[in-house]
Amino acid sequence: MICLWLTLGLTLGLGLGLILAATPFIYYLIAIFSAWRYFRQPRPPINRSFTPPVSNLKPIRGLDLDAYDNLASFCRQDYPDYELLLCVDPSDDAVHSVIERLRRDFPERTRANRRDSGLRRGDCRAGRFQSHGSHQFHSDWPNRS
Repeated sequence: MICLWLTLGLTLGLGLGLILAATPFIYYLIAIFSAWRYFRQPRPPINRSFTPPVSNLKPIRGLDLDAYDNLASFCRQDYPDYELLLCVDPSDDAVHSVIERLRRDFPERTRANRRDSGLRRGDCRAGRFQSHGSHQFHSDWPNRS
């Protein structure tokens, strides 16, 4: 009788252990099958003619070594209708010469907004800036103090 209970216990224990050990493999098989089914579906075509006007809001505080080249790269993008909106602190004199050079070199792409106080996140919102683009892109915020 003890031998029967021992055999039954080992059989159930081994069976339960094998089921628990096989569970991750079953999960992986389901995941692989689901991924295969998802990626074999045809993708919808990309509408390359959809190019809405875009306004890139760029707050500037302080200058880096290649500030002009960095900002000019925003103006040389291969996109039909966009503008670069620069939010500048009026007390930051070093920035103004670079901004004026940008406005001279790319007059159709750049506009500057001068704020009386130090730059904060809310100072460059599209509503305060009167952007012409229907889509606004906020470039990195200044983290310098």
